[in-house]
Amino acid sequence: MSNNIEKLREFCKVVKRHPKITTGIVIFVLILMIPNNAQTPTKIQASTPTAVETPTPTPLQAESLIQDIKYSVENSEDTSLGKIKRYIISVVVTQEVNVEQLKEIAKKVVEENKEKNKFNAITIGFYDYKEYLSNGYTLGKVTFAPDGDFGKAANVSTGDYSSMNYTFELVNKDWSKRLTKNEVSIWKQFNDEFMKETKKLVEKNSLDIPDENKISEMIGKQNNLTKEKIDEILLKKATWGCKP
Repeated sequence: MSNNIEKLREFCKVVKRHPKITTGIVIFVLILMIPNNAQTPTKIQASTPTAVETPTPTPLQAESLIQDIKYSVENSEDTSLGKIKRYIISVVVTQEVNVEQLKEIAKKVVEENKEKNKFNAITIGFYDYKEYLSNGYTLGKVTFAPDGDFGKAANVSTGDYSSMNYTFELVNKDWSKRLTKNEVSIWKQFNDEFMKETKKLVEKNSLDIPDENKISEMIGKQNNLTKEKIDEILLKKATWGCKP
């Protein structure tokens, strides 16, 4: 190696004395100086990451996940189209739960409904208060249908669950931001009054919408609260009902 270094130094002196020596000649000479036993760099093959699947809980594990969870099936809406049996079931969970627990509750409700009625598709909607029923799922929903798609209910025979899958659309909530029972009561008062005023306007063929400020003031007076406090509760509900 030291011998090659000395040769390289001598060659550099020659280049300085003869500046017209081309770059190609210089590169050629440098290649000749590489030892025959020089090792070729080894290419390192990047390893392919292996997907890690979350293990499915055993029936015993699944049951233990929800054994202390209080929930109730409030209603089952039949949205069938002729012989295509479709159901939307509302479930109210009255205590703090996580996504995994909601999954297991949904699966249990689905299995219970398989025994009651054969179906083509079913959706389980979750709420944390009964007052929210029909006002948007606050905890999310689970669908059990062909390819997990409620809209593909017609693609299978009623009661054929072989091609059905779950689609989970659930929300991990910050339960410290949940409304209190009193706040839910105030929200419902506002919502009921808003719907009542809307109905009056529709009956008049009016395109107007109810005056929300006026309704907030009215609900505030009924509960000895300021309009600002009512609006704060309404905003809290709107935020709670949205996905983070």
